[in-house]
Amino acid sequence: MASVGGTVQQYQIDVDPNRLRSYGVPLSMVMRAVMASNSNVGGNVIAENGSWSIVRGLGLIENLDDIRNIVVGEHNGTPVFVKDLGAVKIGDAFRTAALVKNSSEAVGGVIVARTGENTKEVIDRVKQKIKEIEPGVPPGVHIVPFYDRSQLIEATVDTLRHALLEEIILVTLAHVVFLMHFRSILVVTLPLPLAVLCSFLLMHYAHVTSNVMSLAGIAIAIGVLVDAGIVVTENAFRHLEGVDTSNRGRIFETVLRATKLVGRPTFFSMAIIILAFVPVFALTGQEGKLFHPLAFAKTFAMVSATAIALTLVPILCVLLLRGKFHSEDQNPVMRFLQRVYRPALSWALESPCHHTRRCRRVSRRRGASGFRHRQRVHAPAQ
Repeated sequence: MASVGGTVQQYQIDVDPNRLRSYGVPLSMVMRAVMASNSNVGGNVIAENGSWSIVRGLGLIENLDDIRNIVVGEHNGTPVFVKDLGAVKIGDAFRTAALVKNSSEAVGGVIVARTGENTKEVIDRVKQKIKEIEPGVPPGVHIVPFYDRSQLIEATVDTLRHALLEEIILVTLAHVVFLMHFRSILVVTLPLPLAVLCSFLLMHYAHVTSNVMSLAGIAIAIGVLVDAGIVVTENAFRHLEGVDTSNRGRIFETVLRATKLVGRPTFFSMAIIILAFVPVFALTGQEGKLFHPLAFAKTFAMVSATAIALTLVPILCVLLLRGKFHSEDQNPVMRFLQRVYRPALSWALESPCHHTRRCRRVSRRRGASGFRHRQRVHAPAQ
């Protein structure tokens, strides 16, 4: 722990230069004498009655009189003490910083955790230790937290938890509205928490700590983690329309065929998103230390979501996709969206833009001139 603010008491010797000259003692001799009187010196051992006794010189200054009675030298056969050369007192050390809390000066301490330690556990142990030493502090002295990182850690974890719950609710509502199949909700919601758990597992083996930046990376990736699973589930859902769901082998073949159809595009689309964080891994110095946990956490979450979408989601589709499947024409929401979208699509296909007409005229003109040029070049001379 590093102390901040307050004053540090120390023994101070105010040496009088006139006394030094009168006794003929240099200042360096005073310093050596004080240092030698406040140091421990190891000696040898004394063997007596079959036992060894360790001999050592224990020098420890405990009060002002111990300093005053230190012998510096001799003058005309008379020992010279420190008290003969100056005044000895207790004073404050030179201050380099101050701590102000609520417009008043205070004394504080900074708890520094070792690298690799769990910060939340360290803070909890410090709080427990403070409770143990509070009964022994002087009256009127209170130990209060100035900056508690546990609040920030808990707020970050709550943000990740809320983002995960909100994403599950939104995915569930969107799935019910567009597919109208309640049994398949678990297919698209279960991979989301599993991808987060797998990302924490990969972070553990990669020695990436769960800090604010790494949790922020997982929170950023939550919106993309369900994309691959939704694509695989929706394609399997459409292929199972009109298929006899009582035949387990037929369902397996249909889901396998549907997964192979979208497996490669899904993999490469997720790979492109993952590769977008390659420049972050190239950062060095303070920027690299700050953003590397975020990039690692997001990458691990994306890799986990992709692997789950191509392995676990098809199995869940085989097990859970049962019952009646509603086609797009039977869904009132899809019918409404199609009625709005089809006129716009038809107008875009039947009404080419002005630039398209101009490009066609330019291409015809260039083609005709090129044909005439070839005729002129290859025509025989008259």
